[in-house]
Amino acid sequence: MSNVPSAVDMAEAFGATVYVDSTTIRPISPFGRQLASARGVGKRVDLQAVSGTKAVESYPEGDFDVVLGLGGGLSDTIPGGFQGGLAAAHQWLKSRGIIITGDLVAPGRASDLMKMVFGEKLHAEEDYLAAIDAAGFDLIYAGRSTIADWDRVSSTMERLRSRSLDLGPEDERLRQRLTEAARTHPEVAYLNVVARKR
Repeated sequence: MSNVPSAVDMAEAFGATVYVDSTTIRPISPFGRQLASARGVGKRVDLQAVSGTKAVESYPEGDFDVVLGLGGGLSDTIPGGFQGGLAAAHQWLKSRGIIITGDLVAPGRASDLMKMVFGEKLHAEEDYLAAIDAAGFDLIYAGRSTIADWDRVSSTMERLRSRSLDLGPEDERLRQRLTEAARTHPEVAYLNVVARKR
């Protein structure tokens, strides 16, 4: 869900046309459309609900300047997990294009308990960054979210719940609960990454 407001921000800040594809966008598309219209970029933000497979096949190679995949946007929706998402982003981006991604990571090696909670989706930070490099991207920035960042996420989610906004299907709500619980857990962090296609 974080990709919709981020897409609106990018459309507003850079005058870009932004396409947002997600398997879970339908419940939030009215919110996204309202946000884009209120900020004057309604005609530059295109919200679509498509499967990850269709997204991979739909976009021409080398067509985008930026690919935004936050909170599992690459690993959960594209076939092949995180590596599949990185490969798709590399395919879609123009030469020297930018990928902005972020997800929960284990600052060290994931413990057995964390593996039970998150399954194979929780990467060690070192492995997450190595996968980005192996997919053909040069790291520009990597940073863990701060307490202030977590506070903003928490307050945003509370506002959405208070408005009774549908936060998507059960797997999306579970991911959100795990993300919020990770705020104070020493074995989990949220890593934000910006990288350039080689």
